[in-house]
Amino acid sequence: MKKSLIALAALATVATAAQAQSSVTIYGIMDAGFRSENKGQVTANSAFDSQQRLLAGNLSTSRLGFKGTEDLGGGLKANFTLESGITATTGASSQTTTSLFDRKSTVGLSGSWGAIDFGRNYNAGFLLGAARIIDANGLAFDSVTNTTITGNAAATGNIRINPVLSVVSNTSLGTTRADNQIAYSNKVGNVGVVLTRSIGGVAADTNAKQSTSGSLAYYGGSYNLGVAALEQKDTSGDKLNYVTAGGNVKFGSATLTASYSELKADKNYSGGQTLAVVTSTTQANPYGTVSNGGRSKWEVSHVGLTYDATPSVKAILAYYDLKLKGDGITTGTAQTVTLTGIYALSKRTDLYAVVDTSTSKDGAKQTAQGGDKNTGFMAGVRHTF
Repeated sequence: MKKSLIALAALATVATAAQAQSSVTIYGIMDAGFRSENKGQVTANSAFDSQQRLLAGNLSTSRLGFKGTEDLGGGLKANFTLESGITATTGASSQTTTSLFDRKSTVGLSGSWGAIDFGRNYNAGFLLGAARIIDANGLAFDSVTNTTITGNAAATGNIRINPVLSVVSNTSLGTTRADNQIAYSNKVGNVGVVLTRSIGGVAADTNAKQSTSGSLAYYGGSYNLGVAALEQKDTSGDKLNYVTAGGNVKFGSATLTASYSELKADKNYSGGQTLAVVTSTTQANPYGTVSNGGRSKWEVSHVGLTYDATPSVKAILAYYDLKLKGDGITTGTAQTVTLTGIYALSKRTDLYAVVDTSTSKDGAKQTAQGGDKNTGFMAGVRHTF
């Protein structure tokens, strides 16, 4: 009997140890708030003068995720992540894909040599933006389209009031993440590197829908620097590229951020029907006046100042300058200023308020569906769990 009890105790100890080596975490964010807009009137279409609405994913996209790790011994771990986007105002998926775990679905291994993950994952530039190295707002405002830009109507446009986000985290253009991706990441000392390669998965064509991205970052504590680039192809082999570089530096309670981002797309790149480029008038196809064989280009300059007034109160003032160019078309410009206030009720719950103003000029100036000026205000709650 004594031997049996000892054996059972030993088995229980082994089972407890094995259980301690594995863990699964449920996590997520819920973000929703009220927005009011007052648009400059340039036509008789008064329906676009102003509007009030409830929006989800203002500072952060709402999501529900599961992640787990197993200690395999010798410093080697197995990891997985499953993450789905949620529209907090309706409970529906926030993504345009039909995938259940549309934001992230990966499995991989990690160790002292870094980490390798397989599946649907983020491209390198998105990670720099989320870390606030190239964007003071951390890629916020995915819920708000810049309707002052011609060809960028609220329902179809993909240029947000935060154009840095529109470059490195554009869902409709596919710059945020990729399916069938192999990703390697590592941090040695203060230097971090991310390399990704997405296999297109198109039958009989090894080049179609492939994408490659990479980033290099230096994390210096009081200052951080980073650069990232991406190239991807559609099913016809037409290309979209972006490059982004920036950094931030901390001065006491203030942090100054600055970056430059550039996106280029071939005229016939898939998604061209919704890729806003400037024309002299609004057209159903914004690519209409780009020269045959030409490319459209977005150039984004950004500077932002973050001030931590107290551990619970933060203010972010950001300026974005967007230039829309293309072979054979008129260059247009659009500027946006945002002022964000965040009050932390706890470590997990924030109240926020945002005031933003956008204007467009020259070839980018809207001649329908609103106007060339737009002022907005939104306030909401973000809870992290």
